[in-house]
Amino acid sequence: MNLKKALFAAVLLLSVLSIAVAFDSEDYKLFDLNDRLVALKGKTATFYNVLQIKPDAKPSEIGKAYRKISLGIHPDKNPSEEDRKLYELLTSIASTLKDSEERERYDRYLQKGFPTWRGTGYYYNHWKPGFVTLSLLAISGISIVQYITKVYYYYQEVSFRKQELQRLEGLSYTQMKKHLSKMGTDTKGLNKKDFKKGLSAVQAAQASTQSGATFDHITKVDFPSIRDTALVQLPLYVLAKVGVKLGGDESAAGSVAGAATTATDSPADMADNKGKADEFIEARRRRNKSSAPADEPSSL
Repeated sequence: MNLKKALFAAVLLLSVLSIAVAFDSEDYKLFDLNDRLVALKGKTATFYNVLQIKPDAKPSEIGKAYRKISLGIHPDKNPSEEDRKLYELLTSIASTLKDSEERERYDRYLQKGFPTWRGTGYYYNHWKPGFVTLSLLAISGISIVQYITKVYYYYQEVSFRKQELQRLEGLSYTQMKKHLSKMGTDTKGLNKKDFKKGLSAVQAAQASTQSGATFDHITKVDFPSIRDTALVQLPLYVLAKVGVKLGGDESAAGSVAGAATTATDSPADMADNKGKADEFIEARRRRNKSSAPADEPSSL
């Protein structure tokens, strides 16, 4: 499967899972009643067999069976804990089967199977999570979507920069010299002979100048980090606000800023070089968009 399609499918799946299935309060009551019966009598238990009646039993037969069963397991006559719990369920079970609408609803679920996913409202009412738990779940969900989106755009950026590098590799000596001048790179060491040795324009430029870092900035893109998601950034922001200093944070920031630079550049040159490279790539992207035919997609 194409990576873009896979990422889109993942985002779509998360969106679908976040939407509650349209069950109403009557469904929830039925789910509860059935769950309690199954927990008490086993997976094969149904409203019908617990009353010892057939699925097509008439209301009068249901009432007669209810009175008979409830009399036999009445707590005053039967001290069994299991029978006491069943006795508590019988009235609701009999009422459900006597109501034609509720019985039809139960029969439908009995035939097709009770759903595993019952909507967020059902689980919220049963779980009763606190504010902190809900906040963590919300932030986690946002962070997952945020990270998937970052990964998607990372591969988009890598694809664009590969195309840009291919374009640069086909430049002539004059064109490469013009490009390096725009990037603010010293072209005095650029040797025209290197372009005639069967090297690509990029290889020739790297062989005759110290401009390798410029091309690294075009080709190298940092893979998204979990550190950049809300799940990590929010606590860091809160800690910073209350005055907690995190050791090693400055060094980590420094290593990220200089990840794509070379040891031959000064700190000022590194920052300036990266800024110019990013400006060039962004300008190239805008130019590609504006020059793309109306009936064809942009190179991006």
